[in-house]
Amino acid sequence: MPINTKKVIANTFLTTLDKKSIDKITIKEIIDECGISRPAFYYHFRDIFDLAEWAAEKIIADSIEKNLKNDDPVEKIKCFISAAVEHKNSLRKMLSSMRYEQVSIETIRSYLIKLLNKNYPDILLTPYDTEVTLLFIAHGISGILLSFDSNKPFDIHRFSEQIFQTMSTQLNLPPNT
Repeated sequence: MPINTKKVIANTFLTTLDKKSIDKITIKEIIDECGISRPAFYYHFRDIFDLAEWAAEKIIADSIEKNLKNDDPVEKIKCFISAAVEHKNSLRKMLSSMRYEQVSIETIRSYLIKLLNKNYPDILLTPYDTEVTLLFIAHGISGILLSFDSNKPFDIHRFSEQIFQTMSTQLNLPPNT
């Protein structure tokens, strides 16, 4: 089976991220650990933040893949939040990066768009209103996850219901059944 260099780079990045902040990780460090050339890195990623965004999206994509057959949007949000909690250390370091917005907000927003497109393809709001609402919610989710204290109880199901309720209200979605 051929080696998926992009996944190897991402896994190396996530392993390195366990040891240090994203702002301290260098491309040289990643390529040395992977045993690849600098052009090989740049073939797959523009920079460390592009790599971080792809790694975050991969974590989320894996959680989506696990939950594809479930049509309940609250359960999809719960799956997303559960994956975020499961990978909280890596994601927290990405979120607390100097460029966290690029790394996290777009990833969360794109997940919410996928959820809307699958569950509510005939949404009646303007693209602008939808975009503003999703950005607002993405910033809220990111902020809550960034301030999440792993020593305190966190009700993932309730939080997922609250996110869906906010989306439903702001985007005039039909009730979750």
